[in-house]
Amino acid sequence: MSEREHWNEKHSRVQVGGWMPRPWLVDHRALLEDVSPGRALDVACGRGREALYLAEAGFEVDAVDISDVAVDAVQQAADERGLPVRATRVDLLTAPEPFPGAPYDVVIGFYFLQRSLLGPIVEALAPGGLVFYETFTRDHVEVLGREMGRDFLLDHNELLDAFSDLRVLRYREAVIGDDRSRAVASIAARKR
Repeated sequence: MSEREHWNEKHSRVQVGGWMPRPWLVDHRALLEDVSPGRALDVACGRGREALYLAEAGFEVDAVDISDVAVDAVQQAADERGLPVRATRVDLLTAPEPFPGAPYDVVIGFYFLQRSLLGPIVEALAPGGLVFYETFTRDHVEVLGREMGRDFLLDHNELLDAFSDLRVLRYREAVIGDDRSRAVASIAARKR
């Protein structure tokens, strides 16, 4: 099964756009107000909850994902709400130019790790632009005992290193959540 088929199957089983956006983004809404209205990019948008949240906050949003099912559902949810979201199917692992709409005032990525895209994410930011990124760390396996491939886990401080050219506004490495605990690294940073 290809990556696209895998994610299409997964997204066909869940409600797209119906859940609350990630707390890391919501908790930093005051930072968003500094650059809104503006343009935003949601990398590997999945169910679209953050893309829709950003659009409701006044951003024109490009939302990209490998899944046709997710992209179609995000676009439908945005259209039904009259929100400025353009959802596009992009295979971020093979696209020669993954973020052709750059520069963006905000770039977000949640629970997707393709190390080769961390540099292009920084490059996609406009001066003064913000990045919000959160994904699993190796503690997800080593501390919590979960099963996950090493390629999808950040090392300690790896996210800090990846965004070292930016001004870090907030950073954490922690176990978060209640019933579904997960070990994550989260960053909010601004391009100088």
